[in-house]
Amino acid sequence: MSIRIINVIFDCKYHVVFCPKYRWKVLVEPVESRLKQLLLQKATEIPTEIVKVEIMPDHVHLLIKCAPQYGIHKVVKQLKGYTSRVLRHEFKQLKSRLPSLWTSSYFVATVGAVHKVSRKLVNRYGLIAFENLNTQGMVKNHHLAKSIVDASWNQLVQYTTYKAEEAGRRAYSLIPRTQVNCAPIAGKWYPRNCLSVYTGANIVAMFRTETLMPLKTF
Repeated sequence: MSIRIINVIFDCKYHVVFCPKYRWKVLVEPVESRLKQLLLQKATEIPTEIVKVEIMPDHVHLLIKCAPQYGIHKVVKQLKGYTSRVLRHEFKQLKSRLPSLWTSSYFVATVGAVHKVSRKLVNRYGLIAFENLNTQGMVKNHHLAKSIVDASWNQLVQYTTYKAEEAGRRAYSLIPRTQVNCAPIAGKWYPRNCLSVYTGANIVAMFRTETLMPLKTF
């Protein structure tokens, strides 16, 4: 849904992640509930909308709509500053254990088709695996570079991983077999030098001799 401010209509969405100092797992109840309340409250005071909030013990995920004139950096700065000040005042243990609540850094990425695809994968499948390919090396190959960049591969893996974790599902990194160049998928053979997502029971059936490594979020 687009938002109108004076003579500008925008639909700019950002995925933002930030962490407590030292990645300490301090964002648990009752801090978790209060933090969510403060984030939504502050968003009403600035030209932004928080579409979704996901709070883990050691990091926060936000899906934000932000006015282009205001800027996502200013939004994040205001949200972090306000929540840090109030939480450290209300919860004395945060002040005694940490010199500041949040780290000075944060992650931000624009959200588009990748967000929708990752959500669709998590909603549909209980088990998801991504081939753990050397995409940096593959980008050097001009035949593959554009496809990899267009696919936003690393972003897709990242989004799907944290959404799977929140939904109680599993996302894995699949180490490809080097002794073969192709893999059978649904009766067809696909080259190994492509970006592949495997889902559901097919993972177990096709890759019994492979190594499945759980993917980690932030």
